[in-house]
Amino acid sequence: MSALCKVTRSLTVFFACILLYTHYVQANPQAYSYRYALRHRFDKKKKPIATTLPEIQLDTDTFENQFIQKTPEKPKLLFVETYFPPVTSTAALNQLTCLLDSNIFDITIYAKQAGSSSWANPDIKKYNLFKSGKVFIGKLPPNMKEFDIILCQFGYRGTELIDIKKQKGLQAKVVTCFRGSDLTKHVKKNPRMYDYLFQKGDLFLPVCNYFQQKLIDMGCNPKKIKVMHSTIDCNKFKFKPRAYKANEPIKITTVCRLVEKKGVEYSIKAIEQLVSKYPEIELSIIGFGPLESTLKKMVAQSAARNNIKFLGRCTEQEVIEILGKTHIFILPCVTASNGDSEGIPNACKESMATGKPTISTFNAGISELIDNGISGFLVPEKDSFALAQKIEYLIKNPQIWHTMGLAARNKVLNMYDKTKENQKLIILLNSLLPKNKKIKIIEEEQQEFFPELDTMDEE
Repeated sequence: MSALCKVTRSLTVFFACILLYTHYVQANPQAYSYRYALRHRFDKKKKPIATTLPEIQLDTDTFENQFIQKTPEKPKLLFVETYFPPVTSTAALNQLTCLLDSNIFDITIYAKQAGSSSWANPDIKKYNLFKSGKVFIGKLPPNMKEFDIILCQFGYRGTELIDIKKQKGLQAKVVTCFRGSDLTKHVKKNPRMYDYLFQKGDLFLPVCNYFQQKLIDMGCNPKKIKVMHSTIDCNKFKFKPRAYKANEPIKITTVCRLVEKKGVEYSIKAIEQLVSKYPEIELSIIGFGPLESTLKKMVAQSAARNNIKFLGRCTEQEVIEILGKTHIFILPCVTASNGDSEGIPNACKESMATGKPTISTFNAGISELIDNGISGFLVPEKDSFALAQKIEYLIKNPQIWHTMGLAARNKVLNMYDKTKENQKLIILLNSLLPKNKKIKIIEEEQQEFFPELDTMDEE
């Protein structure tokens, strides 16, 4: 055989292999995407995830077709929200975008009502969600029986979908995230509202340990509960500590909905106590809500009326820019008169991620985020005097800001970063899939980090 023939034959085999590889990637993209979604171990001391391709058994004549037929279709997931796009919180949206990035699931979105499209998070446009044809507002998708998993944001959406599962005879596993008001003010009105959900639901994901214990106290099976923190994108909220220069205005910021549980009135009262001693102090209040007019009247009658500004609704990028100019962040959360309470506020995570000294309260799960005196400060609820004292302590001791800011950044990176935390979510969701749809590489992670899930279905 001539040298030219040998070269030609080798090139033919080479390009045939390239064609085969391309078809495989197109037919089974999750085999590659989940490698990236799970490329970092949670414990760096352990060996890295294996990323080798699976062995392929091919017939000689029909190898290409048989190979494509053997690749499983992506499991179908229904993502359930109350509003879409979300009106205020980005926590559920961060969860959704991480699932989309993983490319493991075929995702459809169902929301009870339309959110504020004019104020949509930029990720809505980035992921082209409304043009995907897989967003259903006010009506269920027609293919409800095809879903493998139904992932509900908030307990009251879980109760709705568990009833629909029964009515329609669905086989999907129902997973419910508990985020705040669903375990506080709603439960205060109806303490038994989740009894049937606890009985028939498959997995419950509270955002903090405080809510985990609350679920257990309400009668939920502890083996069905896994804490899944609300997360932020630490790549957006970059570490940017702010040094204090003598005689410059002290810039203090709070970011929240203007509702009772955020404790904004106590922020105003604290600044009022400090303004005579620090006449250049400034408080910027970012947000909107039902208490806006009441709080503005309060400020207008305050000695600090020239020191407090309402900035209204701001985009995420505007919040990032304002945090960059902030010295101290405060959010003195309280339990509202209707029982409403925080889980762990994402606004505190965002400020801590940027390295700002952060002050909040001993409310709900906030002490799980802020290590008092190390990564921030905590004061009793509804205590504007204690809040003013901590603000003044930080003003007088700017030398601790950087160390405290580093501790805060590390705490958020380790426990509340959206990429790391939602990798765990992928493992948990994979554990609920039928055996023929489970992804082996994720099963290996499950055995490492959630070995108890292997026996959950057997009990």
